[in-house]
Amino acid sequence: MERYALQAPIYRLAQAPNGSLLAVAVADIRGNPWPGARVEAQIPGLKEPRIAITDQDGIALLEVPETLGRGLEVHVQAGAYSSWETWTGAEASSGETLFVVLPVRRPEPLVTLTELGALLAGGAGVAAGYFWNMNALQVGGEVLIGAAIFTAIYRHSC
Repeated sequence: MERYALQAPIYRLAQAPNGSLLAVAVADIRGNPWPGARVEAQIPGLKEPRIAITDQDGIALLEVPETLGRGLEVHVQAGAYSSWETWTGAEASSGETLFVVLPVRRPEPLVTLTELGALLAGGAGVAAGYFWNMNALQVGGEVLIGAAIFTAIYRHSC
Protein backbone atom coordinates (compact mmCIF):
# COMPACT_ATOMS: atom_id res chain seq x y z
CA MET A 1 0.00 0.00 0.00
CA GLU A 2 1.12 3.49 -0.78
CA ARG A 3 1.39 6.03 2.06
CA TYR A 4 0.09 9.55 1.53
CA ALA A 5 2.29 12.43 2.60
CA LEU A 6 0.51 14.51 5.21
CA GLN A 7 0.35 18.15 4.29
CA ALA A 8 -1.38 21.20 5.68
CA PRO A 9 -4.13 21.95 4.93
CA ILE A 10 -5.66 18.56 5.54
CA TYR A 11 -7.14 18.39 2.04
CA ARG A 12 -6.23 19.83 -1.31
CA LEU A 13 -7.24 19.37 -4.93
CA ALA A 14 -4.91 17.75 -7.44
CA GLN A 15 -5.10 15.90 -10.76
CA ALA A 16 -7.25 12.73 -10.92
CA PRO A 17 -7.34 9.88 -13.44
CA ASN A 18 -10.48 10.82 -15.40
CA GLY A 19 -12.39 13.91 -16.54
CA SER A 20 -15.80 12.90 -15.16
CA LEU A 21 -14.63 11.50 -11.84
CA LEU A 22 -13.91 13.00 -8.45
CA ALA A 23 -11.35 10.90 -6.61
CA VAL A 24 -11.46 11.03 -2.82
CA ALA A 25 -8.32 9.69 -1.14
CA VAL A 26 -8.87 8.71 2.51
CA ALA A 27 -5.97 8.17 4.90
CA ASP A 28 -5.42 7.97 8.64
CA ILE A 29 -3.36 10.47 10.62
CA ARG A 30 -0.17 8.48 9.90
CA GLY A 31 -0.77 8.69 6.14
CA ASN A 32 -1.84 5.06 5.68
CA PRO A 33 -4.62 4.54 3.08
CA TRP A 34 -7.96 3.57 4.60
CA PRO A 35 -9.73 0.91 2.47
CA GLY A 36 -13.44 0.25 2.98
CA ALA A 37 -14.40 3.80 4.00
CA ARG A 38 -17.80 5.06 2.80
CA VAL A 39 -17.54 8.35 0.92
CA GLU A 40 -20.65 10.45 0.27
CA ALA A 41 -20.44 13.67 -1.75
CA GLN A 42 -23.29 16.20 -1.77
CA ILE A 43 -22.87 18.15 -5.00
CA PRO A 44 -24.66 21.48 -5.50
CA GLY A 45 -27.44 21.13 -8.05
CA LEU A 46 -27.85 17.35 -7.64
CA LYS A 47 -30.69 15.92 -5.54
CA GLU A 48 -29.00 12.65 -4.64
CA PRO A 49 -25.51 12.42 -3.15
CA ARG A 50 -22.82 10.39 -4.90
CA ILE A 51 -21.66 7.42 -2.80
CA ALA A 52 -18.63 5.14 -3.16
CA ILE A 53 -16.43 2.85 -1.04
CA THR A 54 -12.66 3.31 -0.95
CA ASP A 55 -10.60 0.58 -2.59
CA GLN A 56 -7.46 -1.15 -1.24
CA ASP A 57 -5.47 2.06 -1.85
CA GLY A 58 -7.96 4.25 0.03
CA ILE A 59 -9.37 5.82 -3.17
CA ALA A 60 -13.09 6.27 -3.91
CA LEU A 61 -14.13 7.37 -7.40
CA LEU A 62 -17.39 9.31 -7.73
CA GLU A 63 -19.09 10.14 -11.01
CA VAL A 64 -19.71 13.87 -11.07
CA PRO A 65 -20.76 16.55 -13.55
CA GLU A 66 -18.03 18.45 -15.39
CA THR A 67 -18.34 21.51 -13.13
CA LEU A 68 -18.93 20.94 -9.45
CA GLY A 69 -19.25 24.57 -8.44
CA ARG A 70 -18.67 25.80 -4.90
CA GLY A 71 -19.72 24.25 -1.64
CA LEU A 72 -18.96 20.60 -2.42
CA GLU A 73 -19.52 18.64 0.80
CA VAL A 74 -17.90 15.24 1.35
CA HIS A 75 -18.73 12.97 4.28
CA VAL A 76 -16.33 10.10 4.99
CA GLN A 77 -17.42 7.26 7.28
CA ALA A 78 -14.72 4.75 8.26
CA GLY A 79 -15.79 2.36 10.98
CA ALA A 80 -16.66 4.42 14.05
CA TYR A 81 -14.93 7.51 12.63
CA SER A 82 -16.33 10.16 10.35
CA SER A 83 -15.24 13.43 8.82
CA TRP A 84 -17.00 16.23 6.95
CA GLU A 85 -14.99 18.22 4.42
CA THR A 86 -16.26 21.19 2.42
CA TRP A 87 -14.61 22.57 -0.69
CA THR A 88 -15.43 26.28 -0.76
CA GLY A 89 -12.57 27.57 -2.90
CA ALA A 90 -12.72 28.57 -6.52
CA GLU A 91 -14.91 26.43 -8.72
CA ALA A 92 -13.87 22.81 -8.52
CA SER A 93 -14.20 20.63 -11.57
CA SER A 94 -14.32 16.91 -12.21
CA GLY A 95 -11.02 15.16 -12.74
CA GLU A 96 -9.67 16.33 -9.40
CA THR A 97 -8.73 14.53 -6.18
CA LEU A 98 -9.90 15.55 -2.74
CA PHE A 99 -7.54 14.31 -0.01
CA VAL A 100 -9.25 13.59 3.32
CA VAL A 101 -7.15 12.69 6.34
CA LEU A 102 -9.10 11.25 9.24
CA PRO A 103 -7.73 12.58 12.56
CA VAL A 104 -7.38 9.03 13.90
CA ARG A 105 -5.25 6.01 13.20
CA ARG A 106 -6.63 2.73 12.01
CA PRO A 107 -7.50 0.20 14.67
CA GLU A 108 -4.67 -2.25 15.21
CA PRO A 109 -4.96 -5.84 16.42
CA LEU A 110 -4.57 -6.32 20.16
CA VAL A 111 -1.56 -8.60 19.65
CA THR A 112 0.44 -8.83 16.42
CA LEU A 113 1.92 -12.07 15.10
CA THR A 114 5.39 -10.98 16.23
CA GLU A 115 4.18 -10.30 19.75
CA LEU A 116 2.25 -13.58 19.82
CA GLY A 117 5.40 -15.44 18.71
CA ALA A 118 7.42 -13.72 21.46
CA LEU A 119 4.79 -14.65 24.06
CA LEU A 120 4.79 -18.28 22.93
CA ALA A 121 8.60 -18.48 22.79
CA GLY A 122 8.85 -16.84 26.21
CA GLY A 123 6.27 -19.24 27.63
CA ALA A 124 8.18 -22.19 26.18
CA GLY A 125 11.41 -20.83 27.70
CA VAL A 126 9.84 -20.42 31.13
CA ALA A 127 8.34 -23.93 30.98
CA ALA A 128 11.64 -25.45 29.81
CA GLY A 129 13.52 -23.56 32.53
CA TYR A 130 11.24 -24.97 35.20
CA PHE A 131 11.35 -28.47 33.72
CA TRP A 132 15.16 -28.68 33.37
CA ASN A 133 15.82 -26.47 36.41
CA MET A 134 17.71 -23.90 34.32
CA ASN A 135 17.24 -20.45 35.81
CA ALA A 136 18.90 -18.67 32.86
CA LEU A 137 16.37 -20.15 30.41
CA GLN A 138 13.49 -19.36 32.77
CA VAL A 139 14.62 -15.74 33.25
CA GLY A 140 15.20 -15.32 29.51
CA GLY A 141 11.65 -16.51 28.86
CA GLU A 142 10.26 -14.10 31.43
CA VAL A 143 12.16 -11.22 29.84
CA LEU A 144 10.80 -12.17 26.40
CA ILE A 145 7.23 -12.29 27.76
CA GLY A 146 7.72 -8.90 29.44
CA ALA A 147 9.13 -7.39 26.25
CA ALA A 148 6.15 -8.60 24.21
CA ILE A 149 3.67 -7.24 26.76
CA PHE A 150 5.51 -3.90 27.00
CA THR A 151 5.57 -3.60 23.21
CA ALA A 152 1.81 -4.24 22.94
CA ILE A 153 1.05 -1.70 25.69
CA TYR A 154 3.36 0.91 24.15
CA ARG A 155 1.90 0.37 20.67
CA HIS A 156 -1.64 0.94 21.94
CA SER A 157 -0.73 4.00 24.02
CA CYS A 158 0.78 5.96 21.09
